[in-house]
Parts: sequence; structure tokens; C-alpha cells
Amino acid sequence: MIQSRWLEREINEYELMQEEARRKTPKTLLGLVIFFCILLAAIFCYGQKNPDYNTAASMGIVGGMGAFILLICLLSLALHKKKKGLPELEQMLQELLTTPETIDEFDNDMLSEPLLRLSGTPSISFREHYLVEIWGRPGQKLYSFTRLDEIQSTRVAVSRDNTSVTKMGKIYDMDILDRSGHRLTGFAIRGKKNMAEFEEALVRFCPGIQLAGH
Repeated sequence: MIQSRWLEREINEYELMQEEARRKTPKTLLGLVIFFCILLAAIFCYGQKNPDYNTAASMGIVGGMGAFILLICLLSLALHKKKKGLPELEQMLQELLTTPETIDEFDNDMLSEPLLRLSGTPSISFREHYLVEIWGRPGQKLYSFTRLDEIQSTRVAVSRDNTSVTKMGKIYDMDILDRSGHRLTGFAIRGKKNMAEFEEALVRFCPGIQLAGH
């Protein structure tokens, strides 16, 4: 395992969340069993009062649904028990941080407050040496780390944001490119104002960057 203090903190947070989920699971399963038993009893009673009602079919459907949901819960619990730590994140950092010096530099960046966190897209932050995006809840987070000194230019594709109230909003899919034009990472920024904030931050932290359309 890579000796990163920040990675250790993320793993500890994830394992605490897993432990909490494991403590809650028996209660959740018991609650589901009770709920479906009550539902089946209600269907049976209704069928007793209404002879024309197809009680057996209804109980079969509800019972099948209950068994399926319980099976999914048990499988999810088993998979979470097997997973230890955050192997995908660890692999990413092993490829990114190749020397003790880069590990220390990364830890200092990530364990300190960011130099800037985008107000319109708070999952994106600028550190002293890295452009970082982290989104999702513990255990399901997605991570992106890009060295600022490798960023040279951007490429942008614009599409309509159908989730906006007016249906007139835009999504800016921005690729971050290195000096050879290879894609380092990408971001989906919603709204012109948020895009302007992001580009302004890129100019500030990556002097000399060539922004698409500028």
C-alpha cells in the first residue's frame, strides 16, 4: 500500500461507513421481513373476505418481490464485506505518485484547505500542485487528480442541459490537455456562469494555458 496519509484517512472514513452499514443491516432486513409478512397477511385477509380475488397469485407476486429484495440486500452485504479499503483509489495514486517526495507533496496539498473551491461546482478544487475533483458519498466517491504543471490547453463541447428549468441551459464538457494534446482529464460544467468561473481559475493557476475559444 502506498504510504499516503491522505489515502489512509480516506480508507478509514470508508471503513467506518462500512461498519456503520453492517450494524444497520440486520435491522433493515428484519424491517423488510416484517413489512412483507404484514403485506402478505393483509392480502390473505382480503382474499378471505373476497372469494373472487386471486389471493394465491397476489401472494406469490408479493412474496417473490420480497424474496428478490432480500436477496439483493444480502448480496450487497456480502460484496461489501469482501471489499477491503479503496483499491481503485490506491492504484490511481500508485501511478500518480512515484516517489516519496511526490507523496509528501500530494499529502500536503490534500490535507490542507484548497487554494480555491469553485462555488458553482464545489466538487472541483485547486490545490498548490493539483486540480482535484471529488464527488459522491463515502464509499462511492469518484476521484480525479491532475498536476497543474502538466495542463497546457482545453477542448470544449457544448450541449443543451435538459435538466434545467428553462431547458435553455448548457453543459460544457471540457477536456484538459497536456503539451502534446493528450487528454489528462475532463469535466462537465453546468451553466455559462460556472464555466466562466472555472476558466478564470484555470488562467489563475495555470499561467499560459490556452483556453478553447479564446
